[in-house]
Amino acid sequence: MRRTGLCLALATSAALIVGCGGVDRGGSRAAIVEEMRNQGIEADVGCVQHVLDGYSDSSLESIDDQLSKPTSTDPQTRQFLDALIDCTTPATAPP
Repeated sequence: MRRTGLCLALATSAALIVGCGGVDRGGSRAAIVEEMRNQGIEADVGCVQHVLDGYSDSSLESIDDQLSKPTSTDPQTRQFLDALIDCTTPATAPP
């Protein structure tokens, strides 16, 4: 799978970042890792958590809003998805 394809797959799962009551980092981490696994890609769970922890709740809410728009080109959202892709293990990382 190419990096762009993985970004689209992650965008779907990462869109679950914000739920009722605000940001659920643990639930978001689990959903992102599960979506990666569904795509046949293993992720470093600690790395995914580190990516989530690198953003404030308001930034994650903004990213969540951007991910609900399939044509989003927001730089912060792109950076977030790229950081998640960097959490894939070398043996399964997309070309």
